[in-house]
Amino acid sequence: MKVLLVEDNSNIRESLEYSFSENNIDLVSKSCINDTIEYLDYNKVDAVILDVTLPDGNGFDLYKHHIMIKDIPTIFLTANDAEEDIVKAFEMGASDYITKPFRTLELIARLNRILNKKIIKVKDIIFDMNKMIVTKNNEIINLTTLEYKILNLLIENINKVADGIEGFALFVSDWMAPSVGNADKQQPVAMREKLMVSFSVDNVDETFTALKAKGVTFISEPTDMPDWGMRTLYLRDPEENLIELFTPLAVEQFSQELLEEDKKF
Repeated sequence: MKVLLVEDNSNIRESLEYSFSENNIDLVSKSCINDTIEYLDYNKVDAVILDVTLPDGNGFDLYKHHIMIKDIPTIFLTANDAEEDIVKAFEMGASDYITKPFRTLELIARLNRILNKKIIKVKDIIFDMNKMIVTKNNEIINLTTLEYKILNLLIENINKVADGIEGFALFVSDWMAPSVGNADKQQPVAMREKLMVSFSVDNVDETFTALKAKGVTFISEPTDMPDWGMRTLYLRDPEENLIELFTPLAVEQFSQELLEEDKKF
């Protein structure tokens, strides 16, 4: 864990450097705004502890223009206890506000609480890893234990390639129902708002035959989907997660609608 302390009081800097070291926290100290800006331009930190009154400017301005835009959790540590400044800090997005004099162990405890709070946002999906809650467009999506594990794995490896996993989706409607053969099946909404993992295979028909011989039960047999440009089949794992296996179709098998869409890109 690397924390940046922006504090012009040398006694406080030295005291916190010692205490943080004793707690296995890497603390980097800066005494002014200019040095802080230069450091942040070339280094990454997990959190910032920031004084408000600094020799070359205001901590609020530093936070607004150089820290907040980097989405770095920040604790204001200042002698300024004016209510309007405390409110201002939180309205700007500060993680915490501590007034001097302060207790070092309390500061470390607050810092650990903030950094251990894992809330990840990916577009309109919010994943609270502490509470194990997933929301999409502010609606809670109920996932099984396995679904949480898969989602957690994918989120923690964003922008990395996972061998064999072609796609990932969270559904909040029944649009997949006709494809997987459950359009008339009575299911609670929570069971339909599911996760799907899609795997590309060399030959979906050969895969179907091989897995069926091993006793795997499928929702559907291999089916051409000209509007999607692939031949697909579906099955569910033991926790009812939807699995798609597919092989791309030849271009001449694409629907006219898909061909028209491809021309736009």
